[in-house]
Amino acid sequence: MKLCQVLGIVALGVASFVIGILIGRFAITPDLPGWLKSMSSDGEPKYRSELQKEIQADKIEQNLRYFSSKPHIAGSTQDEDVLASHIYQTWQSSLHGAKIYNYTVLLSYPNSTDPNYVAIVSSDGVESDVSEKVEKILSADQNDPTVVNPFNAYSPAGVIVGNPVYVNYGAVEDFHYLTRNLSMNLTGTVAIARYGKIFRGDKVKNGQTFGCAGMILYSDPADYVAGDLDRVFPDDWWLPGTGAQRGTVLNTDGDPLTPFYPATKSAFFLDEKDINLPLIPVTPIGYNDAEKYLSKMAGNEAPGSWKGKLNLIYRVGPGFAPPLEERKLKLYVKSYNVKRTIRNVIGIIEGQYEADRYVVLGNHRDAWVFGAIDPSSGTATMMELSRAMSRMLERGWRPRRSILFCSWGAEEYGLIGSTEWIEEMGKVLGPRTVAYLNVDLSLAGNSTLRALATPILHKLLFEAAKKVENPNPEEVKAGRKTVFDTWVANMPSSNNPSIPRVGDLGSGSDYSAFLQILGISAADVRYTYDQKYALSSYPMYHSVYETMDLVSRLMDRGFKYHQAVARLWGEMALRLSDDVILSLDCVQYAVTMLRIISDVEEAYGPLLHSKSITPDSVKEAAKEFEAAAQALHRRAENVNKVKYVPSLGVPGCMCRVSGSLGVCAESRGPWVYVPSLGVPGCMCRVSGSLGVCAESRGPWVYVPSLGVPGCMCRVSGSLGVCAESRGPWVYVPSLGVPGCMCRVSGSLGVCAEFLGPWVYVPSLWVPGCMFRVSGCMCRVSGSLGVCSESRDPGCMFRVSGSLGVCSESRGPWVYVPSLGVPGCMFRVSGSLGVCSESRGHRVCVPSLGVPGCMCRVSGSLGVCSESRGPWVYVPSLGVTGCVFRVSGSLGVCSESRGPWVYVPSLGVTGCVFRVSGSLGVCSESRGPWVYVPSLGVTGCVFRVSGSLGVCSESRGHWVCVPSLGTLGVCSEPPGYLGKCSESI
Repeated sequence: MKLCQVLGIVALGVASFVIGILIGRFAITPDLPGWLKSMSSDGEPKYRSELQKEIQADKIEQNLRYFSSKPHIAGSTQDEDVLASHIYQTWQSSLHGAKIYNYTVLLSYPNSTDPNYVAIVSSDGVESDVSEKVEKILSADQNDPTVVNPFNAYSPAGVIVGNPVYVNYGAVEDFHYLTRNLSMNLTGTVAIARYGKIFRGDKVKNGQTFGCAGMILYSDPADYVAGDLDRVFPDDWWLPGTGAQRGTVLNTDGDPLTPFYPATKSAFFLDEKDINLPLIPVTPIGYNDAEKYLSKMAGNEAPGSWKGKLNLIYRVGPGFAPPLEERKLKLYVKSYNVKRTIRNVIGIIEGQYEADRYVVLGNHRDAWVFGAIDPSSGTATMMELSRAMSRMLERGWRPRRSILFCSWGAEEYGLIGSTEWIEEMGKVLGPRTVAYLNVDLSLAGNSTLRALATPILHKLLFEAAKKVENPNPEEVKAGRKTVFDTWVANMPSSNNPSIPRVGDLGSGSDYSAFLQILGISAADVRYTYDQKYALSSYPMYHSVYETMDLVSRLMDRGFKYHQAVARLWGEMALRLSDDVILSLDCVQYAVTMLRIISDVEEAYGPLLHSKSITPDSVKEAAKEFEAAAQALHRRAENVNKVKYVPSLGVPGCMCRVSGSLGVCAESRGPWVYVPSLGVPGCMCRVSGSLGVCAESRGPWVYVPSLGVPGCMCRVSGSLGVCAESRGPWVYVPSLGVPGCMCRVSGSLGVCAEFLGPWVYVPSLWVPGCMFRVSGCMCRVSGSLGVCSESRDPGCMFRVSGSLGVCSESRGPWVYVPSLGVPGCMFRVSGSLGVCSESRGHRVCVPSLGVPGCMCRVSGSLGVCSESRGPWVYVPSLGVTGCVFRVSGSLGVCSESRGPWVYVPSLGVTGCVFRVSGSLGVCSESRGPWVYVPSLGVTGCVFRVSGSLGVCSESRGHWVCVPSLGTLGVCSEPPGYLGKCSESI
């Protein structure tokens, strides 16, 4: 089992850091635009400082006084209507919004008119030593008619009469001692177990397994009173003898009627008889009552480790000692189960740049009685933290990622509210949640911080604790100025005394579903009592004495410890929501895994060896994980040292220098990076889906492209002339405007794409043009393009206004003049159609979707006799062509002949392609998408809006031309440049 846990931790570690690590960090110089600096840098430290100052202790006190003023058990009007509505209205008005999630779940309550009790009963039914049915009122603020009597949730009703047996903590080994060492038959007995060590539901389950008919739970003063038994509440914070601990004894989390599914209106609910509820009656009592029964018991004296702090000889039974040997112990339970509606309230602060990434903060709202510690100390803190953040919102702060505040319902019954929400929202939360930060309660004592967390959050915990002022003036006098200082002094790690001990998360609070179901990193923090006290929990746990008086008078006068927890909580939240690179420590996961493997070897080595089981493979995997984690952090640290390259002179470019290559780590918002090939620099966009750099300085100019490796070019006059090109890429200069990137294949090149007023005209058997390395066809306006430049003489082009006229064409070059301009004689090479003549304003236009051409027959080529209006001719390869009508920027083919076929594309705009030979095929065309055939390789690229996205081709080497605003798909052999990621 332990080995399986190790394997689980390995998997959990991998999942957590993959989900948690979001790397995207750029250093920005002061001269960049403010919005860009904000988007691409950590949150300003001043906001974290402002948050620390904004959190006010007196407001936390006011909150706690309100939330703990009345009992608010789950499912009650006070909890689900009054308090939930108050929280919702507060967040709805002060944050970016709030939402309520309702669930109908199975809850459990005691009978208010027929309370549970325990008594010694004679054979004729006479009862004596009856336990207190209600807890004694010790202060005025406890006197409320809505207080529920002590009970254990989900215990079945029943009346049990049997011999008492003392079972210590009710652990399996305790029952083994009785049944094996003492050969005791426990069938039909009433077990008396003390709280502590293990979950109360496990105590009941164990008693049920070993044949007990019922169980009584009590809080022994050895576990809840460190001082004198005559100095307890209300004189001190120790549990009085009349205090009884309520709590669920159900061993599952979430609504028991809808396991693994949210308990919404449409859910299928199991029958209560079909679910795994406890089978034996259970009830809690105070230690004053427990003393009455334990002091009268017969049997062997209990082992030393079983002895508590009551003034009696602890005996195990069974039965009572003379003169009560004929009497039995009676357990009377009248609790019942019922469906009730519970509510989760979610408050939202929307992130500015990564709104779909969530930092979740949570605390449960329901309490067994007044709940001034559990949970309302946490609720009061969360409400003040949300108020402080709302004030920062008013002053202009916005987190990078979204922050969610969560008030959970019915946590005390088995984490029901949070579990149901995870079951409903898990598919959204799983891949998007950065971390879950839980504060079940803020204060279990006033000695030191206590934290539980997944290893990935340890470093952040330490850094945050160092930022929070120490709330204890005596500690400050001793030189421990921060929360961290006292924490490490009181709880040093056994492996590294320079850092505090951080516990592992179990299943004790609402972090459970986040971690165990979704694998989300989580933490739970609180102030706690001095560890020199060997307590099972804070003394008043789940009793009626958890009141405002207890907290304000005996635990946190001035509410400075609550304030410290709120500040720590807020510091962690801002770091996770504002930092570009998250402070998550993957290496610590590896350290933890290796430690656990070592513990397993030490504890179970002989057993594993006897079974021929070795942890070597797990250990090796952990070491590999450690190496990968260290490499990840090195990369993150390098990214974290990025700087702006001022020599580029392009405002707003975020780049990391690697040798002479400017590599941008990431681009966000309207900015995009195009890497250069050995030339320092980076490209940026400022508007639309591409755009150009707002300004270029010095000799460098931007060449637009969507993620295709390009080149930086030096400005020459009004043209951008590429000073150097590396690899197979060259620059094709344009008319003083950023040009297009081309890949060399033999003597031909293929433009990748550029948008705005410039478009790519495809070449090589695709309607368009053939061109040399030093030129490309582009359009500035209208529906045609002009040749921007030719290194061979004879190509006129327009700079502005006037149209160019082609005086001559040479080699494989073609010129496509604009409509309405006197034509020119030109020829083409290969098997493309030849326009032998053009007259007047009718010219041969071998292009797709351009209206108006007039051609005549030349050999076996297809002839468009005339085109008018929206009709246009598309040349084919030596076969009669196809005429189609333009529909928007596309068209539908009206006819196909020879080896060319028409694909109607589901009744929308279509495409024409060749099915024989080595040409590609059209995979599918939908909506406004169109296929552009390629040469010799199967493949197509689609567009969604604006100009066409065309997958060009260079002798087998593919270049992805993404469509406007959308990533394209690149089919390219390994080793070639220009590979695009998958379309999203």
